[in-house]
Amino acid sequence: MRELPARTWVWALRSGKYKGTTHHLRTDKRWGPMGVLCDVSGLGRWRAYAGLNHTYQIGPTEWALYTPDPVLEWAGLKESIAPFPPGTWIDSEILPSVHHCALKRVSLSKIASAIEANWRNM
Repeated sequence: MRELPARTWVWALRSGKYKGTTHHLRTDKRWGPMGVLCDVSGLGRWRAYAGLNHTYQIGPTEWALYTPDPVLEWAGLKESIAPFPPGTWIDSEILPSVHHCALKRVSLSKIASAIEANWRNM
């Protein structure tokens, strides 16, 4: 992962502006960690979709569950679903996927710490 996007993402996750959610990039008032990455990238815009859910739109394409490829490219991430290296403490003890972090009720702040410690290998 690139350093500037990593630092920006970590700062945003710790800022208190975002509250965590499960299974979505963003809902009406809550954010998945990858949704926070989309938001700080500034590459697209959010659009309300299906009630309280939102999609992230870049050009004519919209994403609701997975991080858009242009955001991954901007951040220098290898993939959306499991950006943490296998065998690291975050992979083995906290979550198999940053996208589904809230399944184990992992705070965005704890995810920020994991990103901070592992961004060079993501």
